[in-house]
Amino acid sequence: MKKFSLWCLILVLSLVCFAATAEGNTEKQTVVPEILVLDVSAIPDGTYPASFIADPVTDADGNATLEYVTIFTVDTYTVQAAESLKAGDSLVTGDGVLEIESLDTDENRVIAINGGWEQGGLTLMPVQEQEPYYVSMTGETGYCYTEHGTVDLKLAEDVQFVDYAELDPDGNDRRTQGAETIELLRQSKNPVFTREYCQVLIRDGRIAEIDRMPMPESSEGLRKIMGRIIEGKYELWVMLDPDDTGIWMADTMEQDPSVVRLESTKYLEGVMIARYAPVADGEVSVHVRHMNGSVSDEIHGFDLRIVDGKVQEVFGGSYTQAPAPDELDSVIRGEWLEVETQFTQMTITRREDHGWNLEIISPATHGAYIMQAVADYDCETNALVYDQGTFYDVPITAEENADLGDPVATEVSGQLSFEISTDGALQLHWYNSLSPDTLTVFEQVK
Repeated sequence: MKKFSLWCLILVLSLVCFAATAEGNTEKQTVVPEILVLDVSAIPDGTYPASFIADPVTDADGNATLEYVTIFTVDTYTVQAAESLKAGDSLVTGDGVLEIESLDTDENRVIAINGGWEQGGLTLMPVQEQEPYYVSMTGETGYCYTEHGTVDLKLAEDVQFVDYAELDPDGNDRRTQGAETIELLRQSKNPVFTREYCQVLIRDGRIAEIDRMPMPESSEGLRKIMGRIIEGKYELWVMLDPDDTGIWMADTMEQDPSVVRLESTKYLEGVMIARYAPVADGEVSVHVRHMNGSVSDEIHGFDLRIVDGKVQEVFGGSYTQAPAPDELDSVIRGEWLEVETQFTQMTITRREDHGWNLEIISPATHGAYIMQAVADYDCETNALVYDQGTFYDVPITAEENADLGDPVATEVSGQLSFEISTDGALQLHWYNSLSPDTLTVFEQVK
């Protein structure tokens, strides 16, 4: 009887242990990167992805410093942690917490989470080294990165620079040391070094080596605009295209400087840098605009939250871009008639560089003038904005090709905004900023 009771007890305990083990396998877990926190004021020796502007500052003693170096680590995970993941778990990355809805592992031990990076998810790739690990990758930035902060870092006296991006005349990578490195950094055609293509070797708190990988040949392969929080301020980097005839401009915040102010704007070769400093706690949007003449054809907005006198986070943003000229050309260059009189005629022709030449001819019986202007689509006002406009008196002469009369107004500006009438016709309203009460309406012939 006692023997039977002992075996029963063993059986019960075994069942309890089995149930506890089974239950443990279904518990949700949160897996974090191997390096989750890094103190940039005391960076351990090692190699780190980094972003900075290659513009070293040299003090009176000849010591060179790179200012505002942002230090990152690539999100890596131990083999045990990565291979224990399952649906329902959470994975912490530099971009936040990813809830795992699906997980698939192929024959090469590649782990696809939520469809993998090809379907907007994340992929864990096994790396076979002395101590194997998994590295996380997405379709947007390649590796997943965790940002740890920004710091000024001195360059070691014998700092080395290995540049695979800007080759020498013989097509070889450039390798420099010491003072030559500082000079080569300053002469870089693209002074924006980003984490995807740059890594720094830190030794005893100084930069001992900078490696820059090959970069995309076209600017389209780079992120055009990047922002980062530096010492409680917000800094925007805009990559500049050397063939671009327009110009990038940052919000001056003159209309509302109550939350942030534009502290500085500088243009280096290949990049514009705008820095915003907090004025008071609150939320505000800052913008950078690409200007073609007097119009903006691209606008990027960034929503900032300021707490305790510092920019704490970017919690949203916006992006607006003017339609491609080819998309607008057939509409803008359609046949137009002046609605009220049908005597005033408008002609619009495509320009080779950008925009459209616009000419409005009014006969002697209806004003006797010719207005000529260059019009461009402005994505901020959603209108065809014109500048360089000039009004001419129409000479009273029988000659068909008579010269125009003297200009009666120069540098006329205004806008031509498209509106849909009640019957579905496309109307073009002409607002002259010199005479705001004047309105001439054209309608496109169906």
